[in-house]
Amino acid sequence: MGKQALYTIGLTLLMATLWSSCKDDSQPKPPAVSTKPGLIYLINEGNFQWGNASLASYDPEKKEFTDKLYESVNGFPIGDVFQSMVRHNGAFYLVLNNSGKILQLDTSNLELKRTFSGFTSPRYMLPLQGDKALVTDLYSKSVSVLDLVSGSITKTVRIDGWTEQILQIEDEIWIGNRGNNKVYLLDANALTLKDSL
Repeated sequence: MGKQALYTIGLTLLMATLWSSCKDDSQPKPPAVSTKPGLIYLINEGNFQWGNASLASYDPEKKEFTDKLYESVNGFPIGDVFQSMVRHNGAFYLVLNNSGKILQLDTSNLELKRTFSGFTSPRYMLPLQGDKALVTDLYSKSVSVLDLVSGSITKTVRIDGWTEQILQIEDEIWIGNRGNNKVYLLDANALTLKDSL
């Protein structure tokens, strides 16, 4: 076999190798998920320290269940122990207890808009008037005042024990506490502790 033939074969093999190693580096668009009105959202808290929490939906009209909504849109898992979720001003807020953070999602497509951190072990979130929210906590012995615009915790209200569910009735905020079997009362305007029972 002549030099020209070997050169041609070698060049052909090199080109074939280079061509087969090329791939499309563009990222595929995430699949569209339904966020139509009437869906029931389901929280799967997952196993503690496994990072396998998920968000699902059930469409009662079509009788369809869809799991792992967050992962399918954002490309990575939610985090560890999905404790609670609230809807406020065009966003879903997902409270992740063991991950110590709150995720803000766009309600129209479930895309992650922002992550709020700085919590010890958040449990429940109560949006307040304006751009603030209260967040209860398992271990911090306080509730946090979260500024939803700046993303910072602007204040903490000392409450001994494990704070849980939170409810506002007019100018009063009621907070359950599993650590000491009390219910605490906060002033909704001053965000200060008024009483406990």
